[in-house]
Formats: sequence, structure tokens, C-alpha cells
Amino acid sequence: MEMLFFTVFILLVEVQSYKSPTVRVSPDLIRESSSVKISCETPGKVPVDMCYYYTNREEKNIKISWRCELDLTGAELIRWAAVTSHGLINISCYYTVNDTSSSLPHSPPATVKVIESPTVRVSPDLIRESSSVKISCETPNVTVNQCYFYTNREEKNIKTSWRCELDLTGAELIRWADVTSHGLINIYCYYIRLRNDTSSSPHSPHATVKVMVSPSTITEQTTTTMITSSSAPPDSTRKTQTSVPHTGHTHSKASSAPSVSTRETQTSVPHTGHTHSEDSRLHFCLHS
Repeated sequence: MEMLFFTVFILLVEVQSYKSPTVRVSPDLIRESSSVKISCETPGKVPVDMCYYYTNREEKNIKISWRCELDLTGAELIRWAAVTSHGLINISCYYTVNDTSSSLPHSPPATVKVIESPTVRVSPDLIRESSSVKISCETPNVTVNQCYFYTNREEKNIKTSWRCELDLTGAELIRWADVTSHGLINIYCYYIRLRNDTSSSPHSPHATVKVMVSPSTITEQTTTTMITSSSAPPDSTRKTQTSVPHTGHTHSKASSAPSVSTRETQTSVPHTGHTHSEDSRLHFCLHS
């Protein structure tokens, strides 16, 4: 009997001499689709039999690993922790030695933050320069301090909104995206939860807005092109062009008045149709 008590005493002393493990998580900020590696670092030269993990200080739904490592996605971590919203999840671990039923000291918790990507919504997605589009950054069920919007994968000229909404005209959208022509403009967003938070959420997939050229813009562009292409005429054709308002032909500038030699050639054109009859008479006289 004394021997049994002595053995138990030795085991308790040995157990108490073991140090607490340490939980390591990498990375500590993930989204649902990405993965986190969780390791339970035990003291060196300790014959560890098994490592045990649990979340949020509740020793239920315990996960076991003889390698003392876990690889989980953000979605799996949320289900394991039995939480309904994204946020901070604390993970603790402990280990056993040589199949002992007594667990060793538990580790301090390590924290993993699971965040959900926002979604950009645009309404409508087809606008003119003069019409408006409503752009919203739909965030998960978390408290958001600020939303950030940018265009075409270029994180410059970022627009911010604490309401996570923007209302812009097509013309404003073109200037914001810094594009010179109309067409498709991709819009992205992300958010931060706290004012002093240095980490932002994952960036959203893009939403696309198409800005169409309005009829008035087409008319203006056509008029500008005509004015630009109508350079000042040379002095030799100015007299001919002064008669354009009286003729009513707006395209007469392209057919300027012919020179004197051209006029003579043109006046003789009606007679060129009879040159073959003169050659025929000459051929007849030679043979006669």
C-alpha cells in the first residue's frame, strides 16, 4: 500500500514538473476559405503521447492529434467553435504523457480572427454619364467603422464611407476611375471594424458598372471632330468658299474651284465622245 502511494506521489510530482505547452497559430487572420495551422508546442524531451485542443475555454468538441498539429480552414474553425458569426476564436491545448490519464497544465489561449469578405453591389449596372449608380459594400454581421472603395484593381483614389455606400453619376465614375473612354469599370471594397484597427478585411470580388455614351456626347464629339478637321483653307480657294452659303452645299469645300487649265479640259470633255468619228474619216480617205 505504501508503495502505491509512493508511486502516485512520484507521478504527481513528475506531472507538476512539466511545463505548460504553447499554442501557435499561423496566420492569425484568415477568411473562411483560407487555412490556419495550429500547433501545440510541448516542452523538449517530454514523451508526449497525445495533444488535445479546444476553443473559447470550453473543453468540449475536443480535437486530438498525435502530431500535435491541426490544419483547418476558417469555415471549419467556425463550426468547431460553434459560433454563428465571424470574429475572434481562442484556442487552447494540453497534452498527456505515456498514456497517463492525467492531463498536464493547459496552455494560454492563442487567438485566430476569421473574417468574411465583403460584397460589392451596384444598382443599376448600366448607366449614362448623366444618370446615377448606387454602390454599396455589404459586410458580414459585424460592426464596421469604415468602408473603402477603389476601381480597376488600383488602390489609388480610394473613396471612404462610414455608411458603406456611394452615390455617383456616370461622369463622376469615369473621373474617379481615371479612364478616358466609356466602358466597363470594376469596383472593389474592403472594410475595417474598429477605428484603431490596423488590419483590414479581405477585399471583395469586383462588381462592374458600364457607362454608355449619351446621344448628346456623341453629337458633341462629332461636332468637335468636324470643327477640328476643317482647317483654314489656302488663299487660292477662299473665293470659291465664300460662295458656299449661297449654294447651300456644306460639302463644297472639298471640291474647290478648278484652275484655268482644269476649266479648259472640262469644257472640252463633251466633245471627246466624237474623236473616234474623226479617226474613221481619216482612215477612209487613206484607203480611198
